[in-house]
Amino acid sequence: MPGVFSLLLATAVLHGEEPLVLRWVPKHEQLTYTFGGNAPVARIRPGTRIVTWTEDCFDGAVTRQGQLPSKVVAPGHDNPQTGPFFVEGAEPGDTLAIRILKLAPARDHGLSSSFPGFGALNPTDRTAMLAGDLPETVWFYEVDKAKGVVATTSGDGKQRWELPLAPFLGCLGVAPAGGEARSTIVPFDFGGNMDCPELRAGNTVYLGVRVPGALLSFGDGHYAMGDGEIIGTAVEGAMDAYQFVSQAARAPVTELVDPEYTVLVKVEKKLLPRPAVR
Repeated sequence: MPGVFSLLLATAVLHGEEPLVLRWVPKHEQLTYTFGGNAPVARIRPGTRIVTWTEDCFDGAVTRQGQLPSKVVAPGHDNPQTGPFFVEGAEPGDTLAIRILKLAPARDHGLSSSFPGFGALNPTDRTAMLAGDLPETVWFYEVDKAKGVVATTSGDGKQRWELPLAPFLGCLGVAPAGGEARSTIVPFDFGGNMDCPELRAGNTVYLGVRVPGALLSFGDGHYAMGDGEIIGTAVEGAMDAYQFVSQAARAPVTELVDPEYTVLVKVEKKLLPRPAVR
């Protein structure tokens, strides 16, 4: 689900030195919407722990039921980023190690949505389908930190389900080479919008430095997501079957030998929706 995060992460540690700490809570006008093309908000030494906060993928604009992202999110303001941070001594050819120490929801709800032309079941200019676009719809997920779950109901209110609260960063990246500025919608060799659940607390991400200072930024917090972000958003949110499968399914690639690859899609039975209590 798109989520808002408070987080603690560190760049590569210099052995034998006490870590420095940078506490940074950005104002909304200090968020950025590209990798590259932005002046650094702070300069840090290797080993610095950054204690900070990120906004959700909708730029914080969707605040209540009935609002549609296409109507309230400013054009080009998808996946706002905290940063960039200039890492002292980082030069092209170096590798930046980012340790994700802690991620925690900063709000009591997350969001998910479907969009026309976006997601696995919508026709695009690359994938033709017999069905038309799905309508744009937003679902709110309740965050229960005590139970460690996010919960929502189906569109008709008859079914309810819970998913394990599993925070991770949807976006983490450095500035691209050659003075490029790339949208926060795309992933590439600089990192970017990878939507990989492994970008979670306890893991270290290694990114090749492409410009002096690396210019590290991150955002697009997710509270939960199945493999592949099938609907196009994580929690971010909640819906009927399409929404449920997008957040709960695991979809490992099981075979790459033949020209036609094999993907296994599975859902734990304990996560299946149950009748909502009225």
